[in-house]
Order: sequence, then structure tokens, then C-alpha cells
Amino acid sequence: MKRKWTAFLMVIAVFSAVLFACGNKAAEETEYIGIISAMDNEIDILLKEAKIDRTDTVAGVDYHIGMLRDQPVIITRAGIGKVRASSAVTAMLDKYPVSTVVF
Repeated sequence: MKRKWTAFLMVIAVFSAVLFACGNKAAEETEYIGIISAMDNEIDILLKEAKIDRTDTVAGVDYHIGMLRDQPVIITRAGIGKVRASSAVTAMLDKYPVSTVVF
């Protein structure tokens, strides 16, 4: 039962962070779609399709910024686990104007 509550609270925290970040962005900024995955092979497929302008490294995690099918995106590999996923999304929302996050 405790595991279900932990997962539920994690989901609420992520959605709250996304909603908070979306409401605090300046209108003239480009809003990105954040794409986070745990596995290298999933990210490699996206990076092959995307036109990456630059790669930033934040706390040892690479954030690839560019365009994917005419949409501004930030693609990152968080690694496996809830803690890594929440850390990656928190850093992404703190550093970039992200309107949507996809795991």
C-alpha cells in the first residue's frame, strides 16, 4: 500500500511542477517539449530524428536542445528509477522554458 501512495505522490509532484512551470514562463520565450527516458536506445532513436542545436550538461546529465518534427524539444536520458526521473525533470523545469514533459 505504501508503494502505491509513493507512486501517486510522485505523479502529483511531477504534474504540479509542470503546471507551475507552464504558468511562470514569459510569453516571448520559446516553450519546449521535454522528453525524458531511462534508456540510451530510446534516446538514440529520437536524437537521430532531431536536429540538435546544442547540448548542455547539468549535474552530469546531458540535455539536447533542438527541433524534432518542427517542434522545439529538449531530450534527456535520466536513467532508471523514480529518483533519477524526478531529478532530471526538476532540473529541466528549473533551467528551460518547458511547457510539456513526456516520459
